Amino acid sequence: MYFFKYHPLKEQLRERTFSDRDGLPYYVLFIASSTFLADYSLGTSNGIDALSASINSAVAILGIIYSYRKNGGRTGYDFMQKSIVLGWVVIFRLMPFILLTGFVSYCIDQALGYPIESRSWVSIVLSALFMTFYYQRLGRHIQDTNRHNGEQGDTPDAARNAATVIP
Repeated sequence: MYFFKYHPLKEQLRERTFSDRDGLPYYVLFIASSTFLADYSLGTSNGIDALSASINSAVAILGIIYSYRKNGGRTGYDFMQKSIVLGWVVIFRLMPFILLTGFVSYCIDQALGYPIESRSWVSIVLSALFMTFYYQRLGRHIQDTNRHNGEQGDTPDAARNAATVIP
């Protein structure tokens, strides 16, 4: 994994020798750090914010690994492309659930007397449950893209080659 060098990485990408397995650490770090920074409000944070950011980052890491395995692991293909494209549809379809979860969290926090402007254990639990459900659905849909006639691990090249064979 490269942190500062572009050239060897760009060469691998240009030559198409950069596999999904090579990209997995980059993707995990990108999503986990983005999740952490989005959840952890710098400057006005407290212990609950740090706990929430840490839990959600851990769920994101485990969710990506789960989805990667559902994609076929090392034998899978186009993992990041599938994650982004299918992830968009999954998150869009879960929008009513997101709104309902926010409303439920607000109602429970109000009933328990928690201040609206801060996080509570309720929002942490509901957020972690939502993210877990999101990654479960994403992994399921990614897995569906790998099935062809009941077999796992077919690649686009294999399907294309099979289609061009003359009987």
